[in-house]
Formats: sequence, structure tokens, C-alpha cells
Amino acid sequence: MPGGSRRLGGNTRFVGCFLNLRSGAPGLHFYTLNKAHSTVQVVKNLGLA
Repeated sequence: MPGGSRRLGGNTRFVGCFLNLRSGAPGLHFYTLNKAHSTVQVVKNLGLA
């Protein structure tokens, strides 16, 4: 199920980013490889956009 694995990957990225920011990381850097949709969703879910 491609959609399910994409959602799982997005959730995993979100949790990782959230924990890094909560632990004091000064920022985040994403390599999107011209596929920014997932990254945009993570940033929106974090409330940064």
C-alpha cells in the first residue's frame, strides 16, 4: 500500500523533527530531491508554515 508507507514515513519524519526541535536543535535542514510534498507536510504539521 504505497499511500500507507508514505504516511508512515511522513509520521516518522515528523516525530524525528519534533524530538530534535524539542531537544534544542537550532533548526532543521531537509534534502527533498525535488519531491518537496512530504517535507511541506512535515513543516505544516510542526506548525512552522
